[in-house]
Amino acid sequence: MSELTAAEWKKINERLAKDPQKYGLPPRVYGSAVLASFNIRKLGKADNRSVNTWNFLGHICSHFDLISIQEIMDELEGFDRLRKFLGPDYHAIVSEKTGVFPGERGLGERLGFLYNTNIVKRGEVVSSISIDRTKLLQTMIEHYEPLLESVGPYIDYLKAADAWEEAGRTGRKPQAPKVKLPVFLSFVRQPFITSFRIVGHPGTEPYELMAVNAHLYFGNSIDDRRQEFDALMNWILARVKEKDTTYFPNFVLMGDLNLDFNNPRTDRPRIEAHIDAFDQAVKEKAPGANVYFPFIYEHPVTQSVLRTNARL
Repeated sequence: MSELTAAEWKKINERLAKDPQKYGLPPRVYGSAVLASFNIRKLGKADNRSVNTWNFLGHICSHFDLISIQEIMDELEGFDRLRKFLGPDYHAIVSEKTGVFPGERGLGERLGFLYNTNIVKRGEVVSSISIDRTKLLQTMIEHYEPLLESVGPYIDYLKAADAWEEAGRTGRKPQAPKVKLPVFLSFVRQPFITSFRIVGHPGTEPYELMAVNAHLYFGNSIDDRRQEFDALMNWILARVKEKDTTYFPNFVLMGDLNLDFNNPRTDRPRIEAHIDAFDQAVKEKAPGANVYFPFIYEHPVTQSVLRTNARL
């Protein structure tokens, strides 16, 4: 795709400046914090984007106080450029690369946060979210037969690859098949969780939250995508249930969830029903808690809705 012309950039920036709310940028309200989740495709080297593009991305990010960013490449030059654009009041925290083992081929990425330190203070807890070995073994034992059946083609591939090597690599090299697991075992990219305190009006207590930054699996079907989403939601709900020992009691999921929103008219009711089921479950397990997705539900006080393609 070719770079926009100077006239096109001028038109874009003028329209955005004239009515930022029309294009989804929320207003700042005294005593509140504005949060965003932003998948910036392959955010790596700075010279991969034009100066106009960097200025546009930085301008968008400047409207928010806490921003979770997905698809940060191992090269942090671009992420650092965004942080510097926002000025010294903004700090950053970023995960290690996830999604690929070091030294092996694959598209690994980092997950990061940018936050305005005038409003948002970082807590002490910073971690990745993983599934412990005991839970993993339990799942494998309970679903042994379907798991064995699903990996059968890959076992055949390994045998064929060994035979190809022993034959001196003659003939066509065997190709690894895609394996579709029948149950969730582990995240393709480990979600990144960080504790934050949001400072409110003078004299008020800070709002304390655990921000979960996740870039979930982009599978070929709804079932593929839902596996990781359900696993992450269940992890969060189980942690909320342990409210007496969690570092902060509130959890905010800020990420690219890949929930297949291609057709809002048909997809939103399906996803809304799925979220409702989680809400009912958490109310039963942790009285007083609830699940709220602002892209789906009306605001509980103002009854307003976010301007989003999820609501057309």
